[in-house]
This record gives sequence, structure tokens and C-alpha cells, in this order.
Amino acid sequence: MRYWIYLCEIKSTSFSNSERENRQHTNLIRKL
Repeated sequence: MRYWIYLCEIKSTSFSNSERENRQHTNLIRKL
């Protein structure tokens, strides 16, 4: 439970930083 909350906090804090990475990841999935 604590681990899930920890992940959510990281997601919310680093969302703006990893937005570009998420976009690239989505592009990779589309290529597959």
C-alpha cells in the first residue's frame, strides 16, 4: 500500500519532467 502511494507521489512530482519520455514511450508502443 505504501509502495503504491510512493509511486503515485513520484508520478505526480515528475510528471512534467517525464512528459517527453512518456510521449517517446507511446511512440515506441505504436511502432510495435
